[in-house]
Amino acid sequence: MAKDGRGRKVQHERLTAIGIYLDEALRLAHITRAELARRAGMEPSIITRVCRGERTVGRNTLLLWCSIVACPEWLETLILNVAGYASREQEARALQKGQEMQLLISTHNSEQDRSQSGTEAYWELNPVIDTDTLAESAS
Repeated sequence: MAKDGRGRKVQHERLTAIGIYLDEALRLAHITRAELARRAGMEPSIITRVCRGERTVGRNTLLLWCSIVACPEWLETLILNVAGYASREQEARALQKGQEMQLLISTHNSEQDRSQSGTEAYWELNPVIDTDTLAESAS
């Protein structure tokens, strides 16, 4: 069991996956949670509570933290994913797929509109003959 400078037992905190990844990012950047909090303009306890799974933060906050520590892309992806968010690359791919889907839908709708307007033009040129109106006009 580890002991602090006064000989007391130190209980290591239990970290969630996001806490492990954040601590790794901080280790790589050679800064502490307190320094990250200072640079991010927030209380250090917020970061500690996120690392313990006692609090969540939004995607933009995590991106800010990753930016502050110059987090490698692979680690940023892990941090965002474990928190339930898409990485920048995943978001870009999803947006691209969404645009492709919109284009397909738009193209499909345009083709449908053209075929419907062709049908409407046919019926305008060749109206349905109402037999009752024909009978009345014959009399």
